[in-house]
Amino acid sequence: MELYFKNSQGQLEETTLIQILSKALKTANFEMDNGSFEGENHKWVGVVQKSKNKTQVVTNVTFFADGNTITGVHVYETPIIKVVDEENSRQVV
Repeated sequence: MELYFKNSQGQLEETTLIQILSKALKTANFEMDNGSFEGENHKWVGVVQKSKNKTQVVTNVTFFADGNTITGVHVYETPIIKVVDEENSRQVV
């Protein structure tokens, strides 16, 4: 599959599905967690959401390294834990 977009000069540039998805979600102001692991053949686009029950939900769309082949959709839920670091407190008034 070949994907193209028009750049600011009106010229066509080749792109990938992962780049289009990342740009669209960033433009829509979603909190993102994109990445890859060194030495592995995949990348992911992650959307981070805080839920009302004190958890964080991350939806990852994974791609082969080519950026055009979707290999999976994974949803992770993680508890949000509040940490108070009293040893590094400082007086402000």
